[in-house]
Amino acid sequence: MSGRPTKLSLLNHQEKLLQVALRLCRQPADAEDLVQETFSRALQAEASFASGSNEGAWLVRILTNQFIDRCRSEKRKRTTELSDKIPAPEEKVEDLPQWTQISSEQLLSAVTMLEQPFQDVYRLQALEGRSYAEISEQLSIPIQTVGSRMSRARQRLKQLLLKKLEESGRNRK
Repeated sequence: MSGRPTKLSLLNHQEKLLQVALRLCRQPADAEDLVQETFSRALQAEASFASGSNEGAWLVRILTNQFIDRCRSEKRKRTTELSDKIPAPEEKVEDLPQWTQISSEQLLSAVTMLEQPFQDVYRLQALEGRSYAEISEQLSIPIQTVGSRMSRARQRLKQLLLKKLEESGRNRK
């Protein structure tokens, strides 16, 4: 076995991916489509899968990226439809909220900069879609600790990402 995802191994993750997709999409049909898109993308990108890596986490990341791409596409479509009807003022990148300028790569890079306990909790909840109760059980920590670590992880990520945005803004000038 090569350690790369196969159709059979992908199907082992279908239920978990569907749960995550339902949380994101809120519509069963959209969630099923998202899971199918994820499988398709995973099979196309199997060469980028690092042998020995967590296949489930890799698939959830693909699913999340697919969902984000879908949201951005829908937003562009709505904006285009509106701009055909109503003349809109020019929008500069500086006028948009800073968080809209954060890429998936920047987020993943910032997550790796967190201290391990916060990184573990954040990855399990935000990237793998696990509940606080599941995380509590897996890491053998109280559920309140999961909540406080998530809160601190988000605060630290916000600081790290804002710093990255400021640095990239200075580099563009």
